[in-house]
Amino acid sequence: MNWNLVNKRFQKRKVPEAVAALLDFWAGGLSSGLTLLQVVSFSASEVPSFLKPSLISLIRKVKLGISWREALENWPPQRYCPELAMLGVVIEVNESVGSDLGGALKDLASIIRTNQKIKQDLETMTIQSRLTSLLLVSLPPILLLVADLINPDFLEPLWTTEVGRLGLWIALGLQLAGLFLVTKLTKVKWLM
Repeated sequence: MNWNLVNKRFQKRKVPEAVAALLDFWAGGLSSGLTLLQVVSFSASEVPSFLKPSLISLIRKVKLGISWREALENWPPQRYCPELAMLGVVIEVNESVGSDLGGALKDLASIIRTNQKIKQDLETMTIQSRLTSLLLVSLPPILLLVADLINPDFLEPLWTTEVGRLGLWIALGLQLAGLFLVTKLTKVKWLM
């Protein structure tokens, strides 16, 4: 499946959920005594359809002898779940020093879920600011239109005189600057 064609909102929401569930599945398989490659291969038939092609590609790379870290480096789900950047490192550390990979995978799944919850909560909180900015930007043009409908002679100097047109251009510029500022203030940038 072409990852560019899948709906962006769907990817932002569903991919991290599916990846967290996949990591939990892998952790459970490892705790039952299977190897990582066996667990990943078995999970390929259990994952949602949008993850299946990328997971099969990952399995092929590992079977060809590419390290887990290299195989996971450009794994498509990582684009929508940046926490997966840690997965290759976790597996590599486990292979070199022998730690509890199942526990580490569960912890990584928990991190993904926590980050998603924080992002959802923050998005909900910024909606109020976005609606306020929309109201503030739309209010002056609406009031101008209403005033022009009620008494057209009152606003005639704005359209007919040089000073009036200059005032309209200044007002438009200030409106756009305010919109830009409020948009910048309500936009959240994620490090992960």
